[in-house]
Amino acid sequence: MNDEKWSNENEESLIQISDVLHWIKKFWRIIVLIVSVSAIGGYYYADTRPVIYRSSTKLMFIKNRHLGGESGVVPSNMASYLEISRSDQVMEAVINKYNLGITPNTLRNRFSIDPIWGTEFLTVSYKDTEPAMTAIIVDEISNQFIKSAREILYAENLIILEKAKNPTSPIKVEKVKIIGMFLLLGIISGIISAVILGFITKRIRNPNEIEQI
Repeated sequence: MNDEKWSNENEESLIQISDVLHWIKKFWRIIVLIVSVSAIGGYYYADTRPVIYRSSTKLMFIKNRHLGGESGVVPSNMASYLEISRSDQVMEAVINKYNLGITPNTLRNRFSIDPIWGTEFLTVSYKDTEPAMTAIIVDEISNQFIKSAREILYAENLIILEKAKNPTSPIKVEKVKIIGMFLLLGIISGIISAVILGFITKRIRNPNEIEQI
């Protein structure tokens, strides 16, 4: 008898697809409200993003006149070069030269260095809200990177191929993508809320259960 009672209660506690559809229909106003708030939040978030500019420069590995070897490809110890480029030594040298008033970690998050695999080139980029500073900073990062690579790896095979130029327009904010992500989050949150509310109402069957809750 107890097993049968437990089985019935267990079956009643299971959530069926029909239950979910019923709850979505029943609590559609709550879902619409949550989706609407998410859409408004997404639009506000996208519209208030700071205007960011990006400038890039290109570095090149040349044939090392001391060690020999082939030019035209990044070195096998590329990971060491990348670590040096992001080191506190390089970051602090740039920060101190221009009194940027930021931490090395902040500067690290604003720049990127990417090897173009299969070639001898590296692309160094920097993002900032001040367009006039982006080219200056990315060039100085490159200079300090080359200096540190020479000191640490005794590398004389890295040069600046192209000086950075001041950006003429900011990075485009993908407002549609941002709003779409917020809408998707709102739909998921709305459905989950409807299921939770529906499950609670399904479990509450008499005043005694209400008192227990």
